[in-house]
Amino acid sequence: MTIKLLGLRALTPMHAGTGSGEGMVDLPIIREKSTGLPIIPGSTIKGVLRSGTAASINAAFGDIKVAGSINFSDAYLLLLPVRSMAGIFAWVTSPYILRRFVRDLQFTAIQAVGNQPLATLADIQAITPNNTTTAMHAQGSELLLSQQAGNQTTRRIVLEDIQLTTVQSLPNNSAIINSLSMLGVMSQQELNSHLCIVSDTVMSFLLQTATEIRGRNRIDQVTGVVAKQALWYEEMLPVESVMAGIVRIVPRHRNVTEQTIINELVNQMQHLIMLGGKSSVGRGVCSARLI
Repeated sequence: MTIKLLGLRALTPMHAGTGSGEGMVDLPIIREKSTGLPIIPGSTIKGVLRSGTAASINAAFGDIKVAGSINFSDAYLLLLPVRSMAGIFAWVTSPYILRRFVRDLQFTAIQAVGNQPLATLADIQAITPNNTTTAMHAQGSELLLSQQAGNQTTRRIVLEDIQLTTVQSLPNNSAIINSLSMLGVMSQQELNSHLCIVSDTVMSFLLQTATEIRGRNRIDQVTGVVAKQALWYEEMLPVESVMAGIVRIVPRHRNVTEQTIINELVNQMQHLIMLGGKSSVGRGVCSARLI
């Protein structure tokens, strides 16, 4: 059995929806019930990759008689892009999400990136943005705003309408950056510029308010105006969202080896893939990597 890590980066807005919703948003994105984290269901990922796979390993995805050799977990949101007053946008995450990522990383056989060790749970424990005004940033961050008042310099990070006035450098910058960049969908330089870690409380608020909402309508072909009751609102994960998940490969088919399956998946991910609904209007274009 082999455990691999899947990384996804949204190049266009992404809508993996629940089908219907309550309130203002007619078509919300799907979220975990317990955490509120947006997810891409494993069944969605499996279906997309299966549709483009070579016929020689199609059986490895399983059928109604035989379980598949490839098991996909849901991909959860790892880095949420949030508009920033400096640096255009921030990749925002929190201690809980990072702990979850490090736990998943430990299931793989990867121990280091080059000569650089990966982050451990102890490294994440040292991250302490424990209130609604604290943010931690990577070295080389473009998110910082500085204001001089007499002999004192005040630094802050402003995300949407949230002002974080207590800003601190990451105590374990290199290990965390190495671990996140290992996904292969963003570089260390990008992370150094845009990574921002906030408290779980602030992250929970942003997960509900920093997604993208778009109105859409259907035009009546006869009248040329919006058809009656044909206006709706869709929720989407914004461009630059980064997701992570697990792929478990268990050989159940004699004529398809683990390495053959891995090679085929890696080959597919050299090209862009489309996840979720609304693909005909450009939603869900992603870059993907299997590590």
